[in-house]
Amino acid sequence: MKCQEQEYSHLSEVVRAHCGINLHDGKKELVRARLAAPIRNGGFGGVGEYLRHVLADPSGRRLAQMVDSLSTNVTGFFREPRHFEFLANQFLPRLIEAKAKAGNRRIRAWSAGCSTGEEAYSLAITVLEALGAQRQRWDVKILATDISERALDAADAALYPRESVRDVPPASRAVGFAPSHPPCAATHSCGLVPLPWTSTGSVEPHIGVGPAWEPSSVRCELPPLQPSTVGRSSPTSAAQGEGEERGTRAKSLAGTDGWLTITPAVRELVVFRSLNLIADWPFCGTFDLIFCRNVMIYFDRPTQERLVRRFWDYVRTGGLLFTGHAESLTGIEHNFRYVEPTIYSK
Repeated sequence: MKCQEQEYSHLSEVVRAHCGINLHDGKKELVRARLAAPIRNGGFGGVGEYLRHVLADPSGRRLAQMVDSLSTNVTGFFREPRHFEFLANQFLPRLIEAKAKAGNRRIRAWSAGCSTGEEAYSLAITVLEALGAQRQRWDVKILATDISERALDAADAALYPRESVRDVPPASRAVGFAPSHPPCAATHSCGLVPLPWTSTGSVEPHIGVGPAWEPSSVRCELPPLQPSTVGRSSPTSAAQGEGEERGTRAKSLAGTDGWLTITPAVRELVVFRSLNLIADWPFCGTFDLIFCRNVMIYFDRPTQERLVRRFWDYVRTGGLLFTGHAESLTGIEHNFRYVEPTIYSK
């Protein structure tokens, strides 16, 4: 595949200006491999011709598709488990106790760069386990954003191979997963019911937290979670019912081959949206915790610094920012307090 130095430089500038990803010279072979298919399928002579085709689209859709092809979506359930252990054993018990005493039974989290959903669903499972029998009395929402429409489609479908949960503790598996059929060849094409927050219209690249909202003019808090009334005759009976259901599901999962789906109790907590981290963030309010892990490594230092400063404004006092273990805020000017490696507090 033909790619002149000047063409690669132009491509790198376009991608960096659009989403902050730093395609330095060391990424050249990766870029060649990622763009080989769209260039070949489109009958283009090389990177330069393909890039001109992309930039000729005033809607920005082709640019979004190109960035999607270049995006790296490596993730897993409970990846970097120390973070989830810290949440379960230290942060969430204190948070829940303090909020309950204050009469504020509301938890907000953000998975920034959620990829195909495993991180966001792991967060939701961790919160549900921490709340236990109290969960119906709490308003919990986890905003999960990514620039990749392809990754978000997979997250919305919420179907995962069974081997992807082999390292998930059995109790967490019982909370978060249920047996399912194999995924369809096309998204939502054979009976999969789209989630309530999923746009079923055309897939236009957008920066929003709602399918029809204008990012430049509309800012809105995440909608409150409406408490469910199903099976709530009493907290005791609800807890007993959940325990029996989890036990049955654990036995079912133990003998399940193939594919698993995310349980409704977990799915209803997570809101997936397309978001470009270096563009406008069309929401207001603060989060109790933000996960931005293994995302900033793709940005240059100035972009990392701007992003960390913006996260500061969106974390509540006492809240946490989690970064990836390949990332560090060392050398970045910021106001966060170091808690332990890759965990920072406001």
